[in-house]
Amino acid sequence: MRRLLTVTLICLFTTLEAAPFAVAAGTLLRIAPKTINFGSQPVGTEVLKGATITNTSGSDVLLLVEGGLPDDFGFGLLPGSTCPALTPGDVLAAGASCDVVVRFTPSEFFAGLLQTATLTATLRDPTTGELLGTSSITVRGRGSTR
Repeated sequence: MRRLLTVTLICLFTTLEAAPFAVAAGTLLRIAPKTINFGSQPVGTEVLKGATITNTSGSDVLLLVEGGLPDDFGFGLLPGSTCPALTPGDVLAAGASCDVVVRFTPSEFFAGLLQTATLTATLRDPTTGELLGTSSITVRGRGSTR
């Protein structure tokens, strides 16, 4: 019984100690804007919009931005995009910023429907690979036939 209690307490303290890193992404980075809103765009047009991610942690971090977007959106190696979108990510120095760019090309098939998705910025310790936190960027847009 005593051994079980000791193991339980060690696990509890270890969990409590690690938890702040996983939820502290808001203090590690700033994203502006938090939502990339394309509004209503004519079918067949191509619009690029983005957000800026700034490392506010005071230390270098390993950053990776990724997400599964609906068909009418594109993300990754687009003009103006400087945030790493390929695994394993890249180091973002303390105080440095990068830009994430998303493309919206509304199609006739999805016209009139609000499309939404989420990009995830994952921060890791560049030396150990330990997860420091994640933060989300909402993406939305609607295709219009008018």
